Amino acid sequence: MREMKRVLLGACLFTAIALNLAACGGAKSRITTSWRDPTNTSLRFHKIVAIAIHPDEKVRRSMEDAMVRHIASSVPSYTLVPYEALVDREKVRQILQATEYDGALVMRIINVEGESTTPAAGEAQPQSNMFAYVGWAASIVNDSNYLKANKDVFVEIDLYSISDAKRVYFSRSETMHPHTLDALIESIVRANVDLIRGDNLI
Repeated sequence: MREMKRVLLGACLFTAIALNLAACGGAKSRITTSWRDPTNTSLRFHKIVAIAIHPDEKVRRSMEDAMVRHIASSVPSYTLVPYEALVDREKVRQILQATEYDGALVMRIINVEGESTTPAAGEAQPQSNMFAYVGWAASIVNDSNYLKANKDVFVEIDLYSISDAKRVYFSRSETMHPHTLDALIESIVRANVDLIRGDNLI
């Protein structure tokens, strides 16, 4: 009986340690700000283009692939738009408006532990227009090393209608000390997609 208790205690201890490690290993994202266009009462997107703004093409692809994994009938923009074309708003407009996709989810890292990628005070951020925003955002990110593990990371996500380039959803989220890039991306995408789906936008 004493031996059985010792075995059971050991099993419980192992389980508790495993659960704690699993909890610590996964990044947790918190949406600090979100907005939905109050004039939009019926628009729902059926086919989404996932766009990530990042100077490292591998990271861009990882971010877009994560969005696609969580959204049915979606496609990563890297299959449609070369990275160098993202800075050209007219080129992006021509490419995307010629497709069958009706919505675009744009993801951009804006700040890593105080290292801001936002513009200087007074500089306009053209987020209300999708193509202006994508071109502007792609032109300001120029440090391929600014996303590193074990820092607090802030991310913006915008959802746009492709036909008129109008923004219908916006969020800013914070991830505390992500241990890996994949954990960071998955946590942010999951939190935002759940919210967007809950608002019946996708």
